[in-house]
Amino acid sequence: MKTDSNNSKKKFYTVTPVLLLALMIAISFLGVYIFRVQYDKNNLQEEIQEYRKYDKYYAMITSNDRADFWQSIYNGAKAEGENSNAFVELFAGNIGTGYSMDQRLDIAIASDVDGIILEGEDDIVLKRSMEKAIDNGIPVVTVSQDISDSDRISYVGISRYSLGQTYGREMVKLVGHMLAENDALYNGNKPVSVLVLIGKESDNTGQNLLLSGIKEEIAKNSSMENRVMVSTYAVDDSGDFTAEESIRDIFIGQKEVPDILICLNEIHTNCAYQAVIDYNRVGKTNIIGYYDSDTILNAVQKDIIFSTISMDTAQMGKYCVDALNDYLDEGYVSDYYTVDTYVVGQDNIDEYMEGEE
Repeated sequence: MKTDSNNSKKKFYTVTPVLLLALMIAISFLGVYIFRVQYDKNNLQEEIQEYRKYDKYYAMITSNDRADFWQSIYNGAKAEGENSNAFVELFAGNIGTGYSMDQRLDIAIASDVDGIILEGEDDIVLKRSMEKAIDNGIPVVTVSQDISDSDRISYVGISRYSLGQTYGREMVKLVGHMLAENDALYNGNKPVSVLVLIGKESDNTGQNLLLSGIKEEIAKNSSMENRVMVSTYAVDDSGDFTAEESIRDIFIGQKEVPDILICLNEIHTNCAYQAVIDYNRVGKTNIIGYYDSDTILNAVQKDIIFSTISMDTAQMGKYCVDALNDYLDEGYVSDYYTVDTYVVGQDNIDEYMEGEE
């Protein structure tokens, strides 16, 4: 009996190493197979990417690549680029967020791109980098906001004065609603306070034109002219969360919270919308916003945002590429491309959202 038991143990110890060796060999073959499949897949992707050869290479540089507004403009530019055999890259977005716009401009110049699509800002360092690109023979198109007194070949967007008129008309409409609902609150001693949120580095010329457009619309209604007080507030856009904190200060650091906030970009609109909810100001502080993201449209539908002003962002992107193509192919280009503008409010929000779907 002992001999049989010992034989069983010997067989057990003899078989086990064989199984382990077989298992290790199987794992090795499996690893080689997976590596080979992944290697072939990567090579196939590279072959597909290398297959398309483009005639032109354009860099698009913005302050916030991740914002829906800029993503939509980029998609429009990229689609038009595909149609005209031009590759459009949302430039340097893959190297991290630590690079400023002027630094990314310098990288684009060093990369010898054929053209640059640039979000305009009133920043002397950015303007110098832009002029450096132009001196190196790289045409620059500004989009959404222009850079005054520059040698850019074209601007794509809407004039700040016209935009101010649009905001002004919406503000007059909103003030009319507020006076009709509670005229006793907004009597001659307490005008409706309107605060226009501007970026800290906003172009002074563009800002003045926008405010002129707003005030002109107020002046058209003589009964309202002395019942509205318009002022501006510089939002700190220097960091990822500074705009949110800066707008929150309006609700906790001011003697009186404004009756109406006018927002000139998507980020400020989202921050104002959230602050109105957090500080229980729904129905007390009204918002006229910018852009038509899902969040903003839902806020209009809930009547937290009175109305929002948006541009055809896909059209903006298309016009940017058209401008660069025309300049490089023909040697001349239109100085200014006007894009379509939409106002979305309570009277058309359902129809607008159905159209978007």
